Amino acid sequence: QNEAQMLINQARNLTSLPTSMLDQIEGNFSQMKSLLGEADQLAYSVREIDSQFTSAYQNFGSDLSGQQLVDGARERWRTSVSAFEHSLKAGAVAVDNIDGTQQQTSALVGASQSAVGVLQATQAGNQLLAVQAKQVADLTAMLAAQGRAEALEKARQAAAQEQAREQFSRFMTGSSYSPSSVKMFHD
Repeated sequence: QNEAQMLINQARNLTSLPTSMLDQIEGNFSQMKSLLGEADQLAYSVREIDSQFTSAYQNFGSDLSGQQLVDGARERWRTSVSAFEHSLKAGAVAVDNIDGTQQQTSALVGASQSAVGVLQATQAGNQLLAVQAKQVADLTAMLAAQGRAEALEKARQAAAQEQAREQFSRFMTGSSYSPSSVKMFHD
């Protein structure tokens, strides 16, 4: 009888958890990853950032026309606006995931508390860790998007200052301006 009870207990310990949230958790990861892939203008890839940043934020030479300088400034502004929009979207996805995370956590804690064996308790614990990893990934993505937006805005401001310096230098040394007398009122 003791051996039969021992075999029953071992069978309980090897019973698999009937609840699985892994598909939902992976879906949440995929949603945030696809959002990060949609980032317009300046990418997240280090190689792409290097080439794009050099051309957009460091080229204010005298070989550029006034229109090219204006077009560059407009493109940098669009990049900053796009980054802020992307940051807002990443925050919205993270907030949208809160309800799902709460439901997943409740279901997994319930499954863990009603586990009949070690395997079920371990599986529930592993899935709870996956929910936590998803939350950390959401926060990481949100912080990365916010940091990217802030960095692009600071770069835009620095580029605007450098462009203003170049344009002022052109104005002061250019021949297109010639001072002349102006009459303000009729004599």
